[in-house]
Amino acid sequence: MAGSREAGVAGGSPPESKRGKRGVKKRRKRDKSEDRRFLSEFKARFDSLVEIALSQQLAEETAEQYSLRKEYYPVKIPRSSRCNPFKASALKAYEDFLAKRDIGVSYTRLPHKNNSSRITSAYAWEGLLLSHSWCENRDYVKVIKPFFEAYLDYTNSHVLVFKRNCEDDSLLSCVLPRRSENESPYIIIPFRTRFHESYKRKVYAQLKKVFFPHGTHLILTTDLDSYPDIFSAVEELRRRASKVISFLRRELRYFHEYCACKRLKPPRRPLWKGLEECKCCRWIFDLERGFPPKELRYICVLEFSFKRGVGSPHLHILLDRIYLNKCGIALIRWGIMYPHSYQMKAVHFYGLKARSYVMKYAKKLLIVSTKSSESVLNSACLYWLTGRRLFSTSRDLLSSEEHQKKGYVFLGIYPKLLRGVYPIEENLHLLDDPEFLADVRIHDEWVWSSCIRKLKAG
Repeated sequence: MAGSREAGVAGGSPPESKRGKRGVKKRRKRDKSEDRRFLSEFKARFDSLVEIALSQQLAEETAEQYSLRKEYYPVKIPRSSRCNPFKASALKAYEDFLAKRDIGVSYTRLPHKNNSSRITSAYAWEGLLLSHSWCENRDYVKVIKPFFEAYLDYTNSHVLVFKRNCEDDSLLSCVLPRRSENESPYIIIPFRTRFHESYKRKVYAQLKKVFFPHGTHLILTTDLDSYPDIFSAVEELRRRASKVISFLRRELRYFHEYCACKRLKPPRRPLWKGLEECKCCRWIFDLERGFPPKELRYICVLEFSFKRGVGSPHLHILLDRIYLNKCGIALIRWGIMYPHSYQMKAVHFYGLKARSYVMKYAKKLLIVSTKSSESVLNSACLYWLTGRRLFSTSRDLLSSEEHQKKGYVFLGIYPKLLRGVYPIEENLHLLDDPEFLADVRIHDEWVWSSCIRKLKAG
């Protein structure tokens, strides 16, 4: 009894009740950490089992059209509702190429948590490393290029037809002079896409007044072999780029609120990998080079590199009057871009005209002509297949000019030679005959469907 009483006085060991409570708390913490670890492993295992089951189901459903062995799994890439037959055929050829090239790797558009090729992914088949072999060379572009060239031939041989609205003519007859009876109510416009030379005039009109005096040029790259196809790589790159833009906007807002005494402390910095030497940085901006603006102005250009690579997508982001210090670059590289890519460059520029910069990439990546090199044609193929834009800007940089032809109704896309015989400009009166137009559409569909069948047959 004496020993038990003396245990509670100063200098003695704590009572057994307190020691029991401390032990229970430690066990609870240990149990919670084990539960969290078990749940994370269970989720990863469950996702991998779902992936395997879906891949096997797809393989059984498409076993007839895929005369492949069991270790091959079909690839399904989602299509838009307005996908033209040329792009649909190109996507089908690309899916067949991926199914034959990536042996044992299944793909059903599930979210990829481990995109690093150095880590064993739960989504790989039977524990294979998630390193895809479809991007080892440029063979994947060769299966797309014939359909893209056929699409360009289709646009060059067709026109857009508009018809004047009769109701507008009746309303404006008291103000405008009457049209002559011989004047045709139809208007013909050439079918032009962004791959034509006329696209340069559109870029010039949008960016003619944009000028960046100085700032930072960020280059965000992609590890292409970590992704099962070009679509997922571009989508993930754009998603992380939007995170970078949101991060910079938030930091600008915090910085100016702190300068206006609306915020007492700078934001806390998480200790990610690579940030050990940047603990003392309060802000991500290099204030010695200049004071950052309140609003974020930027231009983002998407490029597929074919001169030195196999078409890996990377983004050029031009930031107006913003300079980043070591902490800012490390936060973007390790906190946002990792593990999508391991390389990121940040260089400074002075006196940049946005019109000239974007026009340079439009000429060497997008606009296709008879004198275009193979790299230009390859990059244009990927822009066409993925449906991605060449450049994007902040909202305040876009011009609000809209050119719309009022009083006209779009009739459709017609060939320059109706039924292969009649030039459309000289035979506009034939467009009033619905039976003739039905014959024209049937003949045109037959011509280009036979062209697509020949390309599929090789």
